Amino acid sequence: PTCAVLPTAAIDVNSGSGKKTTLFASQASFGSYPQESASNNHEMIPILPPEDDPLLCNESKGSAEYSNAGPIPNNYYSFNGQSKFAMLVPRGSCTFERKALSAQRLGASAIVIYGSLGALYSVNETLAESNDDPMDYVIWPANRHDYDCDIARSIVPRSSIVIPYDSQADDPLLSGTSFDGNLCAVNNPSFTDECESQRCLLTGSVSNDDDIEMMEGCCAWDLHLWLYSDTELV
Repeated sequence: PTCAVLPTAAIDVNSGSGKKTTLFASQASFGSYPQESASNNHEMIPILPPEDDPLLCNESKGSAEYSNAGPIPNNYYSFNGQSKFAMLVPRGSCTFERKALSAQRLGASAIVIYGSLGALYSVNETLAESNDDPMDYVIWPANRHDYDCDIARSIVPRSSIVIPYDSQADDPLLSGTSFDGNLCAVNNPSFTDECESQRCLLTGSVSNDDDIEMMEGCCAWDLHLWLYSDTELV
């Protein structure tokens, strides 16, 4: 199994079939810490952000207002209000603490922020103003920090990937096994066995194969990240 480095917490996830999976995690620099041991904490039902706010950043950007949502059930969730809920939110687009604040306003008792491939790409806005080719202004994931080509490497057709990186379009094409459609696994049959995370990050390196532009993709590391507070929140 893939292990985090210096994990400070563990989350037990129970499926409907009774199978339990333990996820390593780090705690946050804001909010209250849960008590030690699972027996001292309430079981929570996982929920997702509203469909029109998948990264839970609309409120921080001023395009949504959740302060009047109130406890669950509310206008966003129709679950039984006797339960407690943990919102599962992908990383990216706004700070961890702003995501947590929006989740709280929507009625969640806890938030679990998980890593997404798309969160590891960004854009140099200054270069974007003077370059037509997005390859010239994308800030790519970092070697030996976000991925490791020595673990597993492959190539994928540039024409198959949306650049600048689009999580909704690209994540499914770079995750899972070849049967799931992971292009890195499709083009390198050993990728799935060699890369425990079964996720592929593009390095920004491009080559030509029979006049077809191919992008290098390498095994994504699966590491925990400390959730820092937002210094602009009072």
